Amino acid sequence: MQLRPYGDTANDGIVQISFTLPLPLDSRARETARRYAMLMGVSNPLVAHAESIDKQFSFFIVYGACTHTMGGRRHPAWGVGIPMYRGTAIHRAGGGAEPTFIS
Repeated sequence: MQLRPYGDTANDGIVQISFTLPLPLDSRARETARRYAMLMGVSNPLVAHAESIDKQFSFFIVYGACTHTMGGRRHPAWGVGIPMYRGTAIHRAGGGAEPTFIS
């Protein structure tokens, strides 16, 4: 089984990422953010939000589909002590607390 993020529909790979670039906000900065997302493996990236946070820095939210997949239960990551939860785990504020499970 190959794992992909679940966005709008099952296995569509849709993700939303946010990041800041050291560029003033203009059309070139928006295009740079779009292309940067493509380099991260996001296909058909859409710059959903762009905001100037300083004269030389811009914040972006990009939406698109991941092109990468990860093997399911047989993937090596399952062997590095990552617990497999069968419900939805909700972590309490404060960190370090055991998760509370809801079904």
